[in-house]
Amino acid sequence: MDVFRCAPERGLSDFDLIQEIITEDHTGISLPRPPPPPAELHGQNHRMHRLCSASSPPPSQPVLVARGTACQSSCSFTPPLQQLCSPRDMSQCPPPHPQAGSSRHGRGHPRPLTSKPFNAAAAAKSRSGVEMLERSLEKPKLVVVEQPKERGMRFRYECEGRSAGSILGASGSESNKTQPAIEIQGSIEHLKKVTVTVSLVTKDPPHRPHPHCLVGKDCPKGSGICVVTLNPHSNRRHSFANLGIQCVRRKELDVSLQKRRSQNIDPFLTGHSKGIEDMDMNAVRLCFQCELEWEDGTTDSLSPVVSNPVYDKKATTTSQLKISQLNQYTGPSTGKTEIYMLCDKVQKDDIEIIFRRGSWKANGEFAQTDVHRQIAIVFKTPPYQDRDIAEEVDVCVTLRRLSDQMESEPVTFTYLPYNPDPYEVKRKRKIKSDMNFQDNVTGLIPTVYQSLIVSTGSRVRSGTGTDLPLRSRHVITVLSPGGARTFGGDVLP
Repeated sequence: MDVFRCAPERGLSDFDLIQEIITEDHTGISLPRPPPPPAELHGQNHRMHRLCSASSPPPSQPVLVARGTACQSSCSFTPPLQQLCSPRDMSQCPPPHPQAGSSRHGRGHPRPLTSKPFNAAAAAKSRSGVEMLERSLEKPKLVVVEQPKERGMRFRYECEGRSAGSILGASGSESNKTQPAIEIQGSIEHLKKVTVTVSLVTKDPPHRPHPHCLVGKDCPKGSGICVVTLNPHSNRRHSFANLGIQCVRRKELDVSLQKRRSQNIDPFLTGHSKGIEDMDMNAVRLCFQCELEWEDGTTDSLSPVVSNPVYDKKATTTSQLKISQLNQYTGPSTGKTEIYMLCDKVQKDDIEIIFRRGSWKANGEFAQTDVHRQIAIVFKTPPYQDRDIAEEVDVCVTLRRLSDQMESEPVTFTYLPYNPDPYEVKRKRKIKSDMNFQDNVTGLIPTVYQSLIVSTGSRVRSGTGTDLPLRSRHVITVLSPGGARTFGGDVLP
């Protein structure tokens, strides 16, 4: 008796339905198949089958062929079971054995792989390519950690016969001076040494080679450039001490640029400069070119890095502005006070005087003819924003260059109230106090005169030998035991 059919008569259970489906005869049922291939493809496959049959080796020697080009060999599959096992007996049914020659790696076709011989050169080349890729991705970089001081450096000619000075660092002070410095940052594994070439380029892009020269300890004589070699494993940072700028005379500019081209110094590949008319001879930048040498002997280059501009101290168009002195530092709030200013060299058509306090700003009044010898300016103060101020107001006065908007250090100017006593109370009090003083003096002189004569017994004589009236302008001298006091006249011997 079938255990799946022993359920109560309440209807067919799920197990009964499964058993009925399993025990059905599937011999007359055909499963859906894919559509047949086109006739052209069928003929091509037939010709390929004949070609493979003619040239294929015996079945005992399998050959590795490209996917899709192998001949489809005929193979027989095990016929479907006419009577399947029941669910209870399914665990006892042995699994079907694959046919001889079948493989799990293919769709019923053997695909043995033939081993290739090991190529050491190809493997080394592959490793080299991987290392080069890693180097390009993890390449170190050059960073300017201490910028040069923009102003204060004087460009000197070679004919001056003295040192060109030294470029100072921007963060230094009078007591703690610094120099421009660079640093190699990033991974330095397998890096042998670093060569840094420093040259001068123009201030504005594209940064072309500049005709001025670098001179100093690490600069070969007459080269105009600076070359240093670093070992990044011992010290990643380098400071450029005793590095100066030597300017070139105008008639030697072309020769200096030709020398740069012969040295192959053109960091930004700007080509040959056609002229020097548009070059700023009073401003330059330091350009750092870095070349890396690896342990395997290969070399690599980093992108050039430029510093902040460095301006010539003696040039009036780029020099540092400074107010030396004013003839007076106060004036009324109504303005129009004439001031004489002493300053460093300025361009009469490229300078202005600024009065500033908070959000208020005004310009001093002067013409180009009021600039004398580039070192003195005569101007008039502008009126303050509030002309009726009741107390003194301090403002800042600065020089500003129009071309680059650079300003000098400020000095203090004080605006005074225009009318400190609007109701003239102080003036009236002063007049009254002066009148009282005069009255006191008029009544006090005779009393003092008599008391001195009586108490001391001194003899007083006027210039004419007569008594002196109060309105007289004579001066009396009184002799007393305590000394002599002069009021007018002559003293008797």
